[in-house]
Amino acid sequence: MVLVSDAISATGLETGLHKIGSEMIEIKNNCAYLVGTDTLCGSIATLDKCVRYLQTKVPDCSIVDAIECATLHPARVLGIEHRKGTLEFGSDADFIILNDQLEILSTFVAGKCVFIDSERMKRSKIEMNKVFYTNEDFL
Repeated sequence: MVLVSDAISATGLETGLHKIGSEMIEIKNNCAYLVGTDTLCGSIATLDKCVRYLQTKVPDCSIVDAIECATLHPARVLGIEHRKGTLEFGSDADFIILNDQLEILSTFVAGKCVFIDSERMKRSKIEMNKVFYTNEDFL
């Protein structure tokens, strides 16, 4: 199974009215609608939300299985599993750090930290070496 998100550019926007391209949309109840209608205009579900949904709603789906559906399995389909979807030696070192609720705490691309959710990190009581936070290579 391969897990993907077809989220539109409105993903992450606050509840309310927004202009996306030439269209006015309204974000409400975690959905995006064309303003003044009940017509959905696209998904705003992030891939981490899809992973959480899969893990909690599909019987016998472990956390590892759910994460692999969003990482290793798509990489295999694309024939890039030697670089992506794994933390094996020689891979691209793209990875995320999740808390127990499978929420993203930080994102690393090519081994460099490109995103940290400091507030969520504090709430998760996760401590990491300061060197780990820098954009310097840590290997």
